[in-house]
Amino acid sequence: MRASALEDRAPTFANLPISRKLTAAFAANVAVIVVSGAIVYGRLRLIKEATSRRVHSHEVLQTLETAVRAMLDQQVRLRRPGARQRAGQRPVFASIDPEMDL
Repeated sequence: MRASALEDRAPTFANLPISRKLTAAFAANVAVIVVSGAIVYGRLRLIKEATSRRVHSHEVLQTLETAVRAMLDQQVRLRRPGARQRAGQRPVFASIDPEMDL
């Protein structure tokens, strides 16, 4: 008697009318689509952030490369045999590396 009382109160999916079954299936599909869309949106935000970080990193690397090239150009100019120095003054880079061949 107790089992039948439970069956009367809680209708199972098999006992539901077809319209309710279709409504439940449609709601489940909509829920899956909404959850999938939220996941894709979150991943797209991560991709956009990673792309902007990559672009920034390339800009920084390019700036650093330009600075290094400018320093190397200046160093080469200072090392030229015709570079002017005051009498008794050591070259700028000799103080950094005393074994430097100038």
